[in-house]
Amino acid sequence: MKWATGILLIMQSIAYPAEAGMRAADIYPYEAAWLAASVVVSGRVESFDPATGVTIRVVTVNRGDVPDTLLTLQGTGNSTFLNEPGADLVAFIHTINGAQATLVYPPGAGGIIWQDSESLLAIVAGLENPLESLASTNERTRLAAAYFLAVEAHEFETADLQASLVEAALWGLKHPVAEVNQAAVDIFNALEIEIGNYHPNYRLEIKVQVAEGLRERLNAEPN
Repeated sequence: MKWATGILLIMQSIAYPAEAGMRAADIYPYEAAWLAASVVVSGRVESFDPATGVTIRVVTVNRGDVPDTLLTLQGTGNSTFLNEPGADLVAFIHTINGAQATLVYPPGAGGIIWQDSESLLAIVAGLENPLESLASTNERTRLAAAYFLAVEAHEFETADLQASLVEAALWGLKHPVAEVNQAAVDIFNALEIEIGNYHPNYRLEIKVQVAEGLRERLNAEPN
């Protein structure tokens, strides 16, 4: 299939420099957070304080070491959506000093998977065996595999593989979560496929509309 090429200009509510390309400002895929983090933990919200931020109770250490089961995530005091004791989350951590942890990215920008800790399994599977995971029945696993193949490994030489990458990314464009959308955007960027007027912070119905329009356009292009 002949793929469209070009540079995607992300439309935002304020002026955004053209050279920034497809990267949505301050939003990173969870896959990128997994690669960047020195410590990854799954846990639950213990308490929240506007001054100190959210304190979590670690349930599982997915990577690295933690000194205690209670960690306070610095820089989260303004993230009031985290004020939900008992809610599950995954934290991608850069450093830990005592009971104080610093995230690799801010909450809402890739540093925390909020109330969807199961998606971490999909991300790990996509990295460990991306070719096999690209054929998974789980859509989130396919997206992670596509991200690691296209964005990290750049292995999309065959037409059959490229079609699978596109299909996974189209699903990602329609996801409610911005960090998941950004993984899809990065895949299309790596494939040099222009997706048009799209941003992970758009309303869900607009994201779905753009994804469906892109599918129609790609299907109409000559093979």
